[in-house]
Amino acid sequence: MQKSEPDSRTTEPGSGVDTLSSQEENAPEQKNDEQPRLTGLPLYALLISMLLLIFIVILDISIVSTAIPRITDEFHTIADIGWYGSAYLISQCSVQPLSGRIFSFFPFKASFLIFFGVFELGSLICGVAQSSKMLVVGRAICGIGSAGLTNAILTIIGVASPPGKKAMYMGILMSISSCGQIIGPLIGGALTEHVSWRWCFYINLPVGALTSFGFLFTPFPDVRDKKADRSIKSIFMGIDIPGFLQFAPSCVMLLLALEWGGTKYAWKSATIIGLLCGAVVLFVIFALWERRHGDLAMIPPSLVGNRAVFSSCITSLFNGSGMIILSYYLPIYFQATKNASPTSSGVYMLPSFISQVLLSITTGGSMRKIGYALLPLLLGSALVSTSYGLLSTLKINSGAGEWIGYQIIAGAGRGMALQMPILVVQSSVAKPKISTGTAMVLWSQFFGMALFLSVAQTVFVHVLKTALHEYAPSLDATVVSNAGATGFASVVPPEYHKAVERAYAKGVANTFYLGLALSLGAFISSFGTGTLKVDMAQLKDGVKPKGDAAKDTKTEEDAGQEGNSSMSS
Repeated sequence: MQKSEPDSRTTEPGSGVDTLSSQEENAPEQKNDEQPRLTGLPLYALLISMLLLIFIVILDISIVSTAIPRITDEFHTIADIGWYGSAYLISQCSVQPLSGRIFSFFPFKASFLIFFGVFELGSLICGVAQSSKMLVVGRAICGIGSAGLTNAILTIIGVASPPGKKAMYMGILMSISSCGQIIGPLIGGALTEHVSWRWCFYINLPVGALTSFGFLFTPFPDVRDKKADRSIKSIFMGIDIPGFLQFAPSCVMLLLALEWGGTKYAWKSATIIGLLCGAVVLFVIFALWERRHGDLAMIPPSLVGNRAVFSSCITSLFNGSGMIILSYYLPIYFQATKNASPTSSGVYMLPSFISQVLLSITTGGSMRKIGYALLPLLLGSALVSTSYGLLSTLKINSGAGEWIGYQIIAGAGRGMALQMPILVVQSSVAKPKISTGTAMVLWSQFFGMALFLSVAQTVFVHVLKTALHEYAPSLDATVVSNAGATGFASVVPPEYHKAVERAYAKGVANTFYLGLALSLGAFISSFGTGTLKVDMAQLKDGVKPKGDAAKDTKTEEDAGQEGNSSMSS
């Protein structure tokens, strides 16, 4: 009988760090992959700081919405209203893939601290802004910082967590980020009303300082490939600066076209058509460059060709888009039909958040027994689809039992499914590619949010104006819609209030139809993740996945070799 090798797990006294040094990890081809795993107080300090940090990063997306009226009053302009939110998302989407490559080539903790500093600097600029343009610049800087932070936080949780608890921690993290998205307007409204709109941005400074105590003195996992060439030329090509200079402008032009189309410019205008054509041309050039650049590309073809990674990105795009539609338009329903204040509408959104947190913890804690991501993905997407179908039936006289119950279903579905694409990717790629794969999933989610939020707004405005012509033909639909969900009462005679409320309810219902379609898309794309098991032991260089993941890894290697061969030629 062959003698089994003992597990040589050693713990550095007082460090709270277990060093895995099994025979497998000391093999010649794997010795560079020896990885500290946090335990005890260092682990929990890092987790708490990451939870607080992801909360304020995602909070920053929506907190500005209820502060906009006060901001426009102070700067005496409404010309830049759209930029207060879009500048953040555009810069975030543009930099997200690049951040994955940066973490793959540079020391992880140093890169993290730089992105953290950029985010805090952007928050400070927003807080002290003396003009609308200065505020927009600050928002763009915040978006750049948030791109790196979201990637880093999810990578840290994925690599540093004990395998048996990774799914649960990831679920809690995603729930906290969703909470930031949902209650952002509530916090923004309270700060604007009782302190100043500037504290919507200043709040990131003390919270950021508080989180720093949890990560400044804690060792970070290093996801770099230690065997990679560290020459300046190799780093320049590995980060793929040329690819970034093609990708970022294509993202900016596409998102600008979606932001301006139908509002500032007509869809048929030369400006919008030019932006769309420019985005398509640059993206085609970028795709050809990435294929030629091979495994050194910012978005490696080997990962795009990995079925589990590709399906996870598509699923994340659909899930994120559906989530933001509910977060934006259900409060409009509450404000227009229930006469709720921005603060009250945020409170009314709590059922979805509470159920999401509970199901995230439950699903994450049971992943060791479930094993497969496909089951919670399918069940979660089915529940979210059901909730959107039910939410689309809300009328002006619908009771609290209906919208509370429908939200509970939506939150439960999100709690099951939202973190699964990240877990699938982190379980199906080698460790040096984890940050790049995570960046791809995050980019898909944030790009989907920006894309379909614009689509939802177009649908909402069109249906609202059409319904106003139907229910109250004597009213000026443009004046009513511009007055807002709570302000229409001041420009509409009392006898027409119910008609306007019905129009708003119909407009919101149609955005939920879009959410239903996106949730069904997530259900279908989930099948692409296959039978990959997640939340097992960390994948290591040289350790091949099994089953469907092994097939996809083979495809990944072939694609990478083909791309690198074309580069050498």
